[in-house]
Amino acid sequence: METINTIELKDERVYTLDISDGVKEKIRSTGDVGRSKPCIFEIRDRSLMEDLEKVMLLKTLCK
Repeated sequence: METINTIELKDERVYTLDISDGVKEKIRSTGDVGRSKPCIFEIRDRSLMEDLEKVMLLKTLCK
C-alpha cells in the first residue's frame, strides 16, 4: 500500500488526469489534512500502478 499527499485542494488538475473514476472518487472523499489531501493507493494490479504514476508526476510538476 502506498500513501501520498496530493497537491493543495485548490488545484483541481488531479481530477482531470486520465486515471480511473474510482481513484478520483477516493481522492474526493478523503478528509483533508491541512492544505493537502492524502491519497492511499492499494496496488493490487497494474492499472492502479499507472494511476499512481500519473498522480505522482502531477505532484512533482506542481512543486
